[in-house]
Amino acid sequence: MKGRQEEVGMKKRTRASSARLFAGTLVFVGGLWTSSFVGTALVQSAFTSPAGASVTSVKICGVEGRVTAFGILRGSVRNPTTFSFPKSVYVNNATSSRSVARALCALPEPSAGVLNCPSDQGPNYTLTFVAPGYQMTKVVVDPTGCGTVTGMTTDRTVSRSPGFWPILGAAMKIKGATNETFRGREKS
Repeated sequence: MKGRQEEVGMKKRTRASSARLFAGTLVFVGGLWTSSFVGTALVQSAFTSPAGASVTSVKICGVEGRVTAFGILRGSVRNPTTFSFPKSVYVNNATSSRSVARALCALPEPSAGVLNCPSDQGPNYTLTFVAPGYQMTKVVVDPTGCGTVTGMTTDRTVSRSPGFWPILGAAMKIKGATNETFRGREKS
């Protein structure tokens, strides 16, 4: 009987915890403990597997059609810079989230050989995707320097893909987004 009461209590905590992510905490979501990104965001249910079920840890390409939402977190900036959007944004729209995931998977791999890149003074962005039944590897996009994208099956680059930024911006409800939007504007 005690085991059944614990199971019922666990289900109640799971439902309550899956409704909201709290900044900088571990949250129990659908049978998994997962770390949240900075900022508070509503979540449908990040993972739908029952408690104790195994969850596959995957990279975004191959499951991009199953993505239901994503969070984006801007990293630190080395110079005084302003941005037209908050440091963390949560997109809870499956169509927009899948568009961003597909755009990431369509990015080219960096050129082979020695790369000479401009100065990397801007922030990077960590994208955390939600796909029911999967624990997703975080993707890090750097809009400055070589424009590297890591956390995918193979590293990619955004330096030769200006079309990526409008897709990401549209998902975040930023009109006319370009690479400069994500680099930020230096304070004068």
